[in-house]
Amino acid sequence: MEFSVSEQQKTVEVWLTHAEQDDTALRADLKARCQRYYRSGYFVAVFFSGSKDLTQQTRDLLNDNCKRQAELDIQTAGLSKALKRLPSAASSRSRLC
Repeated sequence: MEFSVSEQQKTVEVWLTHAEQDDTALRADLKARCQRYYRSGYFVAVFFSGSKDLTQQTRDLLNDNCKRQAELDIQTAGLSKALKRLPSAASSRSRLC
């Protein structure tokens, strides 16, 4: 188990290995420690080791993010073109007056 406490930011990060995740005594102790920090105004985050390939999961996440950003860029470009075709608010008001 790795504890990282930031007094300045009032945060606590706890990292558990696979073996530690299954240790009920350790988990009970961890829960009590985290509650003490939380009551003292700290933000507490507990991280558990995963079971999947980190490289593949990161690659998939980055690919998905790139795809979503490209879709947003296309939508934004389409919206920009549509907005350019609309009359501006000032010219619309002048026509109404």
